[in-house]
Amino acid sequence: GFVEQNNVHDVYILPPIRQWNIEALEEACGRKVGPGRLEKLDRAGLLGFATNNLNTNTEAANSIGGVVLTRATGIDPAVIQALRALMSTDDEWDDSGEAIGNFAAEVSPANERAARTAVRRAMEMELESKATTIEEDENLLKMYKEGKGVDNEEVLAVLFRLEKKKLLQEAIRSMN
Repeated sequence: GFVEQNNVHDVYILPPIRQWNIEALEEACGRKVGPGRLEKLDRAGLLGFATNNLNTNTEAANSIGGVVLTRATGIDPAVIQALRALMSTDDEWDDSGEAIGNFAAEVSPANERAARTAVRRAMEMELESKATTIEEDENLLKMYKEGKGVDNEEVLAVLFRLEKKKLLQEAIRSMN
């Protein structure tokens, strides 16, 4: 096997929005999710799959409807749209006619900041959830290069998780 570093086609699948810590997003944005927003996003299929309604295709790369992040295009635009609606103020929500489709484009600079802050915080929490940091993985690879008799599959596993963490880190920076 091999790991292609800085692959422009690299993909990371975050958990579906329904599994995100909404309270942490509210805190990061300084906004509360208003009534009806989560239900509306769920009906639109933007929260991912409910655990009792999982896609049974075990061959699918994203069978739970996770949030797709790619190095080439960043976060799926539908997710940004969902977060604009989710983090909207009551006035923004009312002005949209409570229609998620009306959040396809920027609603206001403050709403856009809130949506980008929410996705950035979700990615930060995903990165923080990993057992090791980027620096720890890089140091581990240095130790592996100096040592003898290291299992190649172990090196590949560290290289793989390091690339995924770097992809998350790049996406976090792009949301600033």
